[in-house]
Amino acid sequence: MILVMKKIIYLLSVVFWTTTLSGWEISRQCGFPVNFYSLDTVGNHVWAVGSSGGVAHSSDNGETYEFVNTPAFDLENDIYRDLNCVDFINENIGLIGGYDGLLIKTENGGVSWTEITSYSDQVSAESIKSICMISQNKWLSVNFDGKISETNDSGNNWTVLYDAGTQLTDITAADSVYIAVGIASDDVAENLFKSEDGGVTWTSHNLDPENDLDLYVAEIYDGHAYIGGENGTIIHSTDFFANYNIVSSAGSEDCKYRDILLTDDLCYAAGWDGKLLGFSFGSEDYISIQNNYMQKFEGIDFNGNGELVGCGWYGNILKSIDGGNFWTEQSVPYNALYSGDYGDEETWYFVGYYSYLIKTSDRGNSFEVLPVSDLNEKFTAVKFLDKDTGFVSGKTGGKIYKTSDGGQSWSVSTVEGISSSKYFYHFFFVNDSVGVAMGPGNKFAKTTDAGETWTLCSGENIGGSERLYKSFWFDENNALAVSKSGKVFKTSDGGSVWEMFTAGDSKIYDIHFKDQDHGVLVNKDGEIYYTTSGGLTAESWIQAEEETSEEIRGVTSDLDGNFFVAGYSSAPNNCGTENVIMKSTDNGATWTSETLPELTFNKNRALGIFCAEGNIISYGSNNVIYRNLADICATPVINPPGNDFFNVAEVYLNCQTPDAEIFYTLDGSDPDASSILYESPFEITDTVTVKAIAYAEGFLPSDIAEETYNIIKLSKPLNMNANFSDPVLTVAWDAPEIGTVNQYEIFRNGEFLASVTSTSYQDTTYSYGNNYDYFTRAVNDMGYTVSDTVSVTTDEVTANAGNLVIQAEGNNVTLTWEMLRYGNVGSNYRDRLLTGFKIFRNSQNIAQTENDVLTYLDADLPNGTYSYYAVPVFETGKGGATETEEIEINIYDNENYPVFETRPLGSRPNPFVIENSSRDSGTEILFELAEKQKTEITVYNVKGQVVKNFAPEIYEKGKNGVFWNGKDNQNKLQSSGIYFYRIKTKEKLFIRKMLLMK
Repeated sequence: MILVMKKIIYLLSVVFWTTTLSGWEISRQCGFPVNFYSLDTVGNHVWAVGSSGGVAHSSDNGETYEFVNTPAFDLENDIYRDLNCVDFINENIGLIGGYDGLLIKTENGGVSWTEITSYSDQVSAESIKSICMISQNKWLSVNFDGKISETNDSGNNWTVLYDAGTQLTDITAADSVYIAVGIASDDVAENLFKSEDGGVTWTSHNLDPENDLDLYVAEIYDGHAYIGGENGTIIHSTDFFANYNIVSSAGSEDCKYRDILLTDDLCYAAGWDGKLLGFSFGSEDYISIQNNYMQKFEGIDFNGNGELVGCGWYGNILKSIDGGNFWTEQSVPYNALYSGDYGDEETWYFVGYYSYLIKTSDRGNSFEVLPVSDLNEKFTAVKFLDKDTGFVSGKTGGKIYKTSDGGQSWSVSTVEGISSSKYFYHFFFVNDSVGVAMGPGNKFAKTTDAGETWTLCSGENIGGSERLYKSFWFDENNALAVSKSGKVFKTSDGGSVWEMFTAGDSKIYDIHFKDQDHGVLVNKDGEIYYTTSGGLTAESWIQAEEETSEEIRGVTSDLDGNFFVAGYSSAPNNCGTENVIMKSTDNGATWTSETLPELTFNKNRALGIFCAEGNIISYGSNNVIYRNLADICATPVINPPGNDFFNVAEVYLNCQTPDAEIFYTLDGSDPDASSILYESPFEITDTVTVKAIAYAEGFLPSDIAEETYNIIKLSKPLNMNANFSDPVLTVAWDAPEIGTVNQYEIFRNGEFLASVTSTSYQDTTYSYGNNYDYFTRAVNDMGYTVSDTVSVTTDEVTANAGNLVIQAEGNNVTLTWEMLRYGNVGSNYRDRLLTGFKIFRNSQNIAQTENDVLTYLDADLPNGTYSYYAVPVFETGKGGATETEEIEINIYDNENYPVFETRPLGSRPNPFVIENSSRDSGTEILFELAEKQKTEITVYNVKGQVVKNFAPEIYEKGKNGVFWNGKDNQNKLQSSGIYFYRIKTKEKLFIRKMLLMK
């Protein structure tokens, strides 16, 4: 037979290291292993009391609870008396009543309690069922044998006001009206007892003679009285039951309403099976509130924040912040967990009574309770294929529930032919598709499509009265199943035909194999049997030397091949840790008891155990979950963190676990021990997701670390070149083939020269006779790349022009200059063929003379300042320029001198003074135009706000001007300060400054 189970194969093929367990811990246990019967709130305090002396107290509006020790809980003498009722008049003073006439009082908020023995002495030693504190001194009570009693001196002296002769369940009061309710009996038909004169006289009534209803709770508020009872009964009266109206089957005909909460607005009635009614005060329109609690409500009230708090059987203490639709466990109840399984190393699931699934996603540090169905079904089987896909069943009438989202939602398949009294005890999946649900006699359900559909199968040679508690399938055909009286059934044809042999004579609860040869089974008598040869015959099973005096309910194995069994403690009353979990390191031959932490209050009865990828988890009665966690290798750290990177990212991996090996992937897949082994930092040059996992001896594999690197690429500029053609030195290159460029930076001899957006640059700052190295950087938001370096040499100058003289006559300027000897001794400019001179005015080349002409006339110039120089031009380049000389022309006459340049001429005067008494004060804004054209003048203040607009006009060529009198467009005189004027033509725009003074 070949082992093909998915999880086992995965572990055997991937994990190469043994694991170290950290030691047993209590992951979860019942907070109060009692049934709570009564609840009361006062301020931020919540009190709940119940069986076995259980008292729970919260001082934070029901968020957390602590056990309170009272005379009802006598640990020293092992005496625990049930408590039925609690009532507080304020935060300090309260009463609790219980069995045997027990009445206890606190006057310091529950710090200490005093037993009031006068009640049992003067009234009765029967159980006190209800207490009503009218004031600090005046109390009413009813008890099991029907006595209605009163004290007016804080319990020192009691008076029996009335003996109803039947069991009473509750009493309430409003002023002088007292109302008690109870259980109608064969001797006493009445179920309501009333006094309207403070208990002096009483009348008895049967509110429903046809049904003789049992009534459990009565409440009076603002003239209205409500009573709750069996059969979903709510009774309402506005005249203290002289007249009343009965509503039966409110919410459910099977419900027993145990508490009623009355307020000015919304009221509630709470009962068994999680039934909850909501209604407006004074109305009889009872609306059933669908909620997630399916167990027995016994008490309900508002806390100090106006939120609902409740209590009930099985240790349930609850809270709802949405008006009762959803309740959260504020203390773990004591429901038994009958089955457990895991989805992955961190995600575990458990089921038991009341249609719930209990889930942890963090290895048992916290739990959530998820409803599976709205029926009170007992679940005994749970199986998960992964952390999301799983199945639940039990005593469900053949229903198998499936989830694909980790228990958030469920679908259901019904296997026909399974009665409502039969169980599916166990699931087993051979692979992801094929699985079985085992349980009722010779019938089991089988799926071949991953649980979408299930088919009822019958096995020959298995009696109808058998119960197949567990099975182990080696493959789709070969399996072993265990039942009562030591019976082991085997099949080799997928379950059609079975053969039986025995291993012992007791009920076998579980069977488990760690491989095809080595297995262990456990039974009700505390016996352990093991096999080293496949377990297919009775002879192959050997009883281990060790056994316990109590039931052993489960068996599993860890990743190292050790077996673990779990069952009832062999300590007295199962209140201890002896033999709850035992371990074998020799294939089941010998066993030792594991050391466990002691439980609080709870009996230690394990009902199962499983291995979740190295973690060992046991579960059982009282919601107890023990865990022994395998150490997990530290999650690798990937540095640098994922981000945008320029062209390349160098990645480092490390792990804090000593001697850990790190494996990683670059294709987005999850890594394992077959992935790339990390040995040294590596470079990332393309956008990828790096995932890494670490393994170490004695540890489970780490969580997977993940970082994404977005590589923004930019290649270098190509084909860098530099060319000198006197007088032009040009550097050029091609754009990068990959990436976007914001700008290029040009460097000459290693120093920054300029930034451009084009792919060329003309260097005008060079000197002749030098060698220059150029490179360029392509720059974007992430960084830059660098081109190759190129070199260029500028020709040495051999001749210069000089002795420049400039003269002005009118608006004409005459330039004369000479050629000078320069360079090698004895050489002159005629060593090179002179072709002329370039004339520069204000750094602009305006003309070139022919050959060796050494003069030039620059005619018809407008007024202004001019600088000149001349540069000799040779066939093989240019020579050195003359010195620069400057001259000013200042002839202001439009009629005689043409204007060739558009420019501002300033404002005159500037600064200018505005005198309020003078209409002529102001300044003239002057400008020249190269041609007749439309011109626009605007004045602004220092804030950039328009002060004065001069209407656009057509101005003549030459000198022009406009006069500004210091006023704005609304003719308002402006304050002293700096102003700007703007001259705008079709080609040019000038802005100049002026100063206004008063």
